[in-house]
Amino acid sequence: QMSDFYLYNQQIVVEGFDQAIFYCDPCDTPVNGREDPPNLGDGNSETKWLDYTRNGFYVKLPAAQPIFSYSFITGNDEAIRDPILWQLWGSPNDVDWVILHEITDRTVGESIVPTARATSTLQVSIEVPCFAPTASHIDHAANVTCEEGDLLRHNTNCTPVCQDGFTPDIDAILCQNGELTPDI
Repeated sequence: QMSDFYLYNQQIVVEGFDQAIFYCDPCDTPVNGREDPPNLGDGNSETKWLDYTRNGFYVKLPAAQPIFSYSFITGNDEAIRDPILWQLWGSPNDVDWVILHEITDRTVGESIVPTARATSTLQVSIEVPCFAPTASHIDHAANVTCEEGDLLRHNTNCTPVCQDGFTPDIDAILCQNGELTPDI
């Protein structure tokens, strides 16, 4: 459960956030209509989103834009329903998806999420992904330049792909904080 969820660009709530669409698929929300995903964007800490089977939710912004951090406000009851393990995924186009941030350790999750009700987390920084290099910038590159796809998670490698008959000059290109190394 969460009361509200926010995305930030340079410490400021992202542009168009008031027009964002919140939804889940699948959903296992209460039938009362008071705990549905749109409540995550209403700015009202008295409303909330709850999913009994811990399905995720989606936030569709009016336009793709940089995201540097996020926060959320705890629900109005039972702290045991608060998330303590999660993944935040992002996509610039609803096709290519990448993990922006992940909490896999319960102790870390518990340290981020306040036990007080209707209380905000601090802003949590995301891990900035990289776009794969474009084929137009690399001689003899394949249309998809990385075996891993067009969008790379922070701190992962791109395995270069060339057209048939050609071999990459390097074995791997590292994505760190939105930058590719070596710079090609």
